[in-house]
Amino acid sequence: MTSDPTGREGRDGWLIEVEALRAVAFVLIVFGHAVGVLASVQHGSVTMALFGAALALSRFSLLAFMTMSSLLVAHRVSLGRSGSAVRAATRMAMPYAVLTVAYLLVGKALAGGTSMLAPQLVSEVVRAWLTGSGFYHLWYVVVAVQIVFVAPLLARWMRPLSRRDRGIVLLAAIAGTMALLGQIEGPITRALPWTSALFGSGSDRVFVFWLAYIVLGVVIGLDYDTWMSALRRYRVPMFAGYAIAVAALTAVVVRQAMDVHGDYQAVVAISRVMQPWIVPFEVLSI
Repeated sequence: MTSDPTGREGRDGWLIEVEALRAVAFVLIVFGHAVGVLASVQHGSVTMALFGAALALSRFSLLAFMTMSSLLVAHRVSLGRSGSAVRAATRMAMPYAVLTVAYLLVGKALAGGTSMLAPQLVSEVVRAWLTGSGFYHLWYVVVAVQIVFVAPLLARWMRPLSRRDRGIVLLAAIAGTMALLGQIEGPITRALPWTSALFGSGSDRVFVFWLAYIVLGVVIGLDYDTWMSALRRYRVPMFAGYAIAVAALTAVVVRQAMDVHGDYQAVVAISRVMQPWIVPFEVLSI
């Protein structure tokens, strides 16, 4: 007798795979940021080729991490398990909590040459846990935690909508994400200066940025079995294509980093070229 792919066994088996992929993505994110911190405090200790590779891997790992977080949201929405939000959020928050404290104790001490006093440390930790600000770009780990609390509310609002309307909401959220990634923000604010107030800066952008990932998870969760059956069927070619694209673009970034003879700003500019790939690969990763 074959097992039902929509039953508990199929769901739990898929959940284990998603959790494992999410853990790998998290490790690669930390590696990329660790190389960045090392390059900033010890100039010359990191080659530009290594820095470019770490930067590329970190950006693609961010995409994978947030997409896997969306799939976990989808699983929870499909089961209506809003009551498990606190436990799930706590589990997702633990690695970030540890890394935040480690960064504030070690990273800032290396950069500034002095350790932080206890009251200041507590204040910085609380601020970083709530907004992710001050911890380079690891604020999206906080976002993954916040998603768990917001998704059930959004699911309740979107459940009566048709598939077409859900798709419109998803596309609108992705468009907002693209804007906040800088792909269309510049042209819009130049043409309509008053819109600059809508984009904000720094941690102010978190809400709209993670909105796309929440909507993605909710849309999948409301039609979970259909999405998951398609993903299980095509996951091997999709992930293989994604891995090839990551390797190819990483090689391009490394080559460019070597050609610019160690120009940090040039490497950062090159890395921004990869950002338009984020939204298309987000869709392909579903």
